[in-house]
Amino acid sequence: MGEAMGEDYDLLLGRRTYEIFAAYWPTMDDEIGHTFNAINKYVAAGPETPMSWAGSHRLEGDVVEAVRALKATEGRDLLIQGSGELVHALLGAGLIDELTTLTFPIMLGRGKRLFDDGASPRSWTLEKSTPSATGVVVSVYRLAGEVVTGSVAEQEPGPAELARRERWAREDRQA
Repeated sequence: MGEAMGEDYDLLLGRRTYEIFAAYWPTMDDEIGHTFNAINKYVAAGPETPMSWAGSHRLEGDVVEAVRALKATEGRDLLIQGSGELVHALLGAGLIDELTTLTFPIMLGRGKRLFDDGASPRSWTLEKSTPSATGVVVSVYRLAGEVVTGSVAEQEPGPAELARRERWAREDRQA
């Protein structure tokens, strides 16, 4: 987990995740607790959300523009934990440079989507993928830029593939 979280960062949190963290981490006397309590917490939340956790800062105005302005400063990296709605907004605006995903070997149902309908097409490069002893796979992806379309085929399609394409095209025209 320590490697997945990096070393020098501030937190960027949505309202729900902030409220969960602010109720838990201030009393934790461990390495993560000490770190979380010492760093800045930038929070996408309205004025009704109390900012009682030390180092908390409310993002004012449009959250995408507020994060864009934060990224333009010489500040530390911004680490997002949870905060699904915030992640969706930032992915849609192209403001996330790196994704670290933790894939657990359990199934609890449908779950939440990482990429929603507002996500902009982007190309990502797998930088590292490490399985833990318990089967959790930690993968780090770096933003690679625009999607380059092409084919994964190594050669021109053969006669059977060309015939299949033609047959399916006829079926589509008749439908």
